[in-house]
Amino acid sequence: MYWCSDSRDVDVVDADGEGFPVSCSQGHRSSLNLQTHDGASICLVCFSNLLSNPLSPTVHVSYALSQISRSLSLPHFLQPLLTFHPHFLVSPLVAALSSFHDEPIAAQLTHLILALSASADPSVSCEFVSRVSDRITSGAFGWSSPQLHLLHCLGALLNGEKGDDLHKHIKDIGNLISVLVTGLQLPSEEIRGEVLFVLYKLSVLESTSAEADGSDMLIPFCPQILYLLVDVLMKTQNDDVRMNCIALLTMLARRHLLREECAYDTYNISSTERVDAKETEDGTKGASLVNLFAEAIKGPLLSSDSQVQIGTIDLLFHYLSSVKTSDYQIRVLVEENIADYLFEILRLSGEDQVLNLPNKYSLASMKAILILLCRILCILYSLVHCHNIKRKRLPYFRFISDRMEFKVGYLVLVEYKDPAVKMCLQVLDLLSTAEETFKPRLVVGISTLIPALHYVAEIPFHPVQCATLKLIYECISECPGSVSISQLEELILVLIRMLRKHSGGEMGMIPETFITVCSVFVALIRYPSCTGALDLSKSIGEATRHAILACLSVSERNVNQILQCLYLLKEAYAYSHDGNSSNSSKQELQSSILDTCSAYLLPWLVMGIKEMEEDIALGLLETFHSILLLQSSINATEYAETLISVGWFSFSYECLGLFTGDRMKNRIYLLLSSLMDSLLGNDSGQPIREAVLHLSHDPIDLLFLLGQRSSNSLDLPSCQSAVLLILYTSSLYDERLADEKLILASLEQYILLNRSDFHHRTTDNMTVTRLVNLYSLLRGLDNTNYPIHYSREAEEIIFQLINNDEWDLLSARIHSISLKWLFQQDDVINSLCHQTLKFCRSYNLEETDIIIGNNNQTVNVQTLAELVSTEDNYGARIFVCLLAQLLQAESHERDALCVLNVVATMVHAYPTACEQLSLHGIATTIRSWFYLSNSLSTTTYMSILILVFNTLSSVHPETLSADQSWVAVTMKMMEYSIPPEKVDILSDESLFVIGILSLILHLSTKKTLEETSKTILFNTSIISMVNTVVCAASSKGHALVDHDEGTSTGETLIFLLLLHYFAVKSLHAILPGFVDWQSFLVSTKPSEPLAFIGIRCHDLCRLLHFGSPAIKIAASYSLLELFNRISDQINSNHEELKCTVGYLMSIRSILEGLVFYNDLRVATNCCLCLSMILGWENLTNKTRLLEGSRWCRLIIEEMTVSFAAPALASQSFMNKQSPQVLIAIAILKLRKIPQWMRSVFDSSSISGILENLTASNLSSEILVLFRELLKSNFLSTEQIATINQILQECRKRVYTNNAQDDLPNEAIKKVFTASYDTGDICDFLIDLMTSEAYIDTVSLGFHTGSKKLLEEIEMFYSSLSVDDDGCR
Repeated sequence: MYWCSDSRDVDVVDADGEGFPVSCSQGHRSSLNLQTHDGASICLVCFSNLLSNPLSPTVHVSYALSQISRSLSLPHFLQPLLTFHPHFLVSPLVAALSSFHDEPIAAQLTHLILALSASADPSVSCEFVSRVSDRITSGAFGWSSPQLHLLHCLGALLNGEKGDDLHKHIKDIGNLISVLVTGLQLPSEEIRGEVLFVLYKLSVLESTSAEADGSDMLIPFCPQILYLLVDVLMKTQNDDVRMNCIALLTMLARRHLLREECAYDTYNISSTERVDAKETEDGTKGASLVNLFAEAIKGPLLSSDSQVQIGTIDLLFHYLSSVKTSDYQIRVLVEENIADYLFEILRLSGEDQVLNLPNKYSLASMKAILILLCRILCILYSLVHCHNIKRKRLPYFRFISDRMEFKVGYLVLVEYKDPAVKMCLQVLDLLSTAEETFKPRLVVGISTLIPALHYVAEIPFHPVQCATLKLIYECISECPGSVSISQLEELILVLIRMLRKHSGGEMGMIPETFITVCSVFVALIRYPSCTGALDLSKSIGEATRHAILACLSVSERNVNQILQCLYLLKEAYAYSHDGNSSNSSKQELQSSILDTCSAYLLPWLVMGIKEMEEDIALGLLETFHSILLLQSSINATEYAETLISVGWFSFSYECLGLFTGDRMKNRIYLLLSSLMDSLLGNDSGQPIREAVLHLSHDPIDLLFLLGQRSSNSLDLPSCQSAVLLILYTSSLYDERLADEKLILASLEQYILLNRSDFHHRTTDNMTVTRLVNLYSLLRGLDNTNYPIHYSREAEEIIFQLINNDEWDLLSARIHSISLKWLFQQDDVINSLCHQTLKFCRSYNLEETDIIIGNNNQTVNVQTLAELVSTEDNYGARIFVCLLAQLLQAESHERDALCVLNVVATMVHAYPTACEQLSLHGIATTIRSWFYLSNSLSTTTYMSILILVFNTLSSVHPETLSADQSWVAVTMKMMEYSIPPEKVDILSDESLFVIGILSLILHLSTKKTLEETSKTILFNTSIISMVNTVVCAASSKGHALVDHDEGTSTGETLIFLLLLHYFAVKSLHAILPGFVDWQSFLVSTKPSEPLAFIGIRCHDLCRLLHFGSPAIKIAASYSLLELFNRISDQINSNHEELKCTVGYLMSIRSILEGLVFYNDLRVATNCCLCLSMILGWENLTNKTRLLEGSRWCRLIIEEMTVSFAAPALASQSFMNKQSPQVLIAIAILKLRKIPQWMRSVFDSSSISGILENLTASNLSSEILVLFRELLKSNFLSTEQIATINQILQECRKRVYTNNAQDDLPNEAIKKVFTASYDTGDICDFLIDLMTSEAYIDTVSLGFHTGSKKLLEEIEMFYSSLSVDDDGCR
């Protein structure tokens, strides 16, 4: 044998020197002498002999092994070896391995065997396995070191890449396993490790073999081997041994072999082949396998090696997942505290490690660096654990998943070992089946589960999301009080985040996880802390909304997922009604849930019912039903209205047509019954609940049931009541379940066939009421849509039911069409009067206010007012007849008061109702009340006065003129309310009558109630009362200012001043030329009173000067009206002024003092009066008085300075100066204009005014002023040109804005209810007076309307064309 190395330079050549192989020094064949590197060679025979000789020096053997190992890397050495001598070295290598005790040489031999097996044909590996296994099986070496080397080599061979079928070349695998099992009983850790690895590889190879027959080679050695494995795992402290033991146990668990001894009794195992299964190495007996197993895995679970820990948890998982694992075994594991170990591992797997990084790096840079580092570590980790596996280490591993959270300035690495987390949670989920035993452990571990949930919830579709949630659910639902409030709050935040991300599409979630999330929320809702100290209303509302949105957002909807979501919604709504349901947060939760149902669930149900599964439809209907069942909530009624708004009756029968099962029918009809309870109240849906089993899916079949004789079947009456209820309620909301003709025909048939029940009154009144209301609706539709043939006989029966008081108008809701049709029937007027009286009584008892615009299908003041205000029914006639009937029965004054109050409220809602009442003779009825009643209470009398006032203020004058009863009514009112003796203070009743009289006088100006007005104007009591009150007020002097409308004196005086104003207008309208208006200026006999209502001018001036603001307003309008009449009389008759200069000067002084009064109305009226006085002086040639009037000059100067001041001429400021403009216009119209006017209106003042004048603030009064200045030659050519430009802009602005005349087109109307205030009447009369005076001042030029402005512009241009030469 020749060797060539670095230290020996040996050349082996042939004889001819050509390099052919030659024999070795021992003369062995040259074909067995293989060349290596540098010309050296190795003789295989010599190498074999060296290994076979037990006396060979170990150094020579080691050197030879190293050289041949190096040579295997050379192709020119390896190729001939594998081609011609592949099996030559098998036997010597195996023999050497079994003979040498030296461990390094054994390692070299094992390495060489593995290298040859990997490089050569698979048959070489098979021969190695066969020979090595034979050596082990022979037992010739005992358990010496060569035996250990053989075990290690066998394990390495079985772990090779060509080892899939190597176990089949073991000649006696049973004996081999027997030997190996024996080796497990030895105390050597090294032997146990090698045995475990070989057993594991044999088990793996058999399970993956394509020819496996389903049996297991280890079954004959069970349960002995199981106890031995558990004993090894329990006692070893070596992690490598643990890993191999755990791997083998895991394989056995996967193949369902890890079970108790009793499970193997069916196998025939001789006593010589097994040891006592209950006896371990230390001789302990009596412990079951599961107890030993639980004790054995505690050490590995606490191992610092994460792979050992994870492998142990994986073993637990497969053991618990085995179909042979019993509840007893799981309970034992929990009792042995395995769950506590798992919770601790789970807790330690989520500890935070803070890694501080320099602040100079940005957050994005730090994140990128750390991600790169993590990837590098993962690669290194895989290289180390995949390619350099220790021989005693299990050849598999799992990656560690890291989760990172970033904060400003540093980075937090949350190292959650995902395999450990995942597997711990999976095992805990399996252990939780031992419910009672597991509960105490779960209570302790809940603090670990919530952070774990926070971790797994952030990873989409994490495999243990559902398991984690299930554990938390069990703790919350089964262990009340075990979770703290802080933990609950953290859990709620995590769950809401999961639902929010799921509904928003950020993170997916499997249906099972979603269902469990909803279940946890339901458990939270029922948790004691959540119903007490912790208010979850906002969180529950948000979770419910996101859950609903998540269900509706997915394309493929899961039935169980939707049903669980609906269950959460129902529990949330029930939670909002528990405890203090008036809590604002719970009310918000109710509203949120109802909004969710209305906005999402209801449209989805209605629009998608045709494609929806029946279970989902039933779940939605049940949800809506549960909401309606909570009758204590006002929201339930609102939600019932929401359901009705989508056509719920029609939709219900659409569902019954799509789903014909009894479950759907029962749910639909029960929901309808609860719907009617909410809408109609008083347990109205009971008839449907009683007949639900007999009702049909088809509404046509229901009509057939209705058209039968009730006595035909015991169940028929309840069915007919239910059908009537359904038809009646659906008709209230304009839903037609069938054609109106069919419904009417069935209803008439029901009436005719069951008339005897009506006559004997066996039918309850509520059913009769619904029958009448439904019948009247169908008949009313005849008038509105198209003619329907009806039975006269059935109609008579209906009228009989109404007239026999079996029908109660107020007991049930009624459609407006039904009510109108009834009020159109002359045959039931008396009954309607009776029902109306009942309504009036109940209305006054309840004192409910009218709600305008809310058509809730109930009889209220609004519906009656609508009927009374129209002509096509007997509503007004019924009320008038009712009042007339109550007049005949004098003892019914209380009822009359009720009716009057209702009438007052109706008129307040619909003033046009007075028109119909008046047409049907309400004035005659009132007159009868006054003349036929012996005495009227104050309350009744005031109610009548309110009716009178409302009628007079609302009815058209033409209607009032046709009724002659108002004269008598007015006389009776004056008789009752106007005191005959002299008084200066009137009661509220008298003031109300004064207001009515003022209104009558106002109407007389429109050619209405003229005779009635005359009785007022010439009533001596009123005349005397006016004189008395005015005289008393005038005598107070300066103290009169303290008597405003809040005092009795002031209020009385204001009403009489208003009466006087309307009296003056009435006198002028109905008695033209009868009054000498100049007599109001001065009387030849001051003590002689006027023959009609009147107050002289000097008395009005006193009241104007000393009175309060309200008195000033009324007095100024009265004085202005008198001055208008005096001016008209003087101008039309060409009379001279009959008063003295001193009298006129005193009036003018008072008026001049009020020109700057803060109330624009008073100031304007005084200026208008002054303008007329100046016109009278012009007639009498007494303008010299004006020449010396410094006050008038001051007024004009103040006006010009104000108009010319810069930045003051706004629209509102111009309006405030308008009264002074009227005085300036009046002075300019005098025959002789005072000289000081030219100094006031000099060129600079006029130019200053024009500078501030624009198209937006130009008024008709200012334009009249400039027109008069133009006529009086006050304007220059430049100023006229400026005015012309302003007028052009103003005209363009008016046309552009399409301005309309500002005059009021409609008369002011006011009505009062039973609760009135004299101040309201006073304000109404003042508004009426102001509007009339506004119209009357047009002729004087005081008008701001655009129409008048355009007229004044045209008049200015006309004056300009006439006076053009004069201006220049």
